[in-house]
Amino acid sequence: MIATAAAAQADFFKLQLFNPDRLSGKFSAKKAFYANTQLNRTDLQQVVDKVRKYGMEMLFTINTPDKLELSRSTNVYNIKVASGQLCEKLIDSLNKDAWDKVFVSTGMLDDVSRLELIKHIQSAKEVIILHAVSLYPTYDNECNMSRLKTLMEYFGTSYHYGYSDHTLDDIPCLAAIVMGAEYVERHFMVENCFGPTANICCDGEDLQKLATLIRRMDCILGDGDLLMQKREHASWDHYKNRFLL
Repeated sequence: MIATAAAAQADFFKLQLFNPDRLSGKFSAKKAFYANTQLNRTDLQQVVDKVRKYGMEMLFTINTPDKLELSRSTNVYNIKVASGQLCEKLIDSLNKDAWDKVFVSTGMLDDVSRLELIKHIQSAKEVIILHAVSLYPTYDNECNMSRLKTLMEYFGTSYHYGYSDHTLDDIPCLAAIVMGAEYVERHFMVENCFGPTANICCDGEDLQKLATLIRRMDCILGDGDLLMQKREHASWDHYKNRFLL
């Protein structure tokens, strides 16, 4: 998976760290299974080292405060807070140490006041607010991509913005770039992978195509300068005296 992400020129490689003993609801019956999917610290360090060797940054989704220390023990200072875990207890634990980038998903918000919790994150060099829809899959009429602009207006220029995708194709990710997202998170899998979100995962080839499209979109959007570009001057010289007024 690391090699697949690197081949797509991903900037970050993300793993989810959680405490299986804290699983609830329909996942309670699978505690033993999910306990076996968690890497110990030694194996996790090998993953981190491999990710960096491939030129990417490591990112952990932290679902419980105890995993913050595990992240720091592997010298990973980029974390993501899932929307369902956005609470005062986790933020208080987070603020005890310094972090580079903290990504915060905003999918499961039953009250706008919960957004205020993001403003309490004081220990990160950069906070990235992610528009997300907590549906797997998310269909076109549920994407609500304009919400990204609403988040930008709500929080202002002190924050950075992105999009966490749960859809079935590339169009919403490209729409997010047009709306001003600096980061796009995409689930992917390699052969024989499975899990609760496997139905929204793309494969390695699709991930590479998406990465190419995103970089093209960045290029197409340009810098917004009002004046001509260098190559346009030749056209200007050719056409400016064609008609006399």
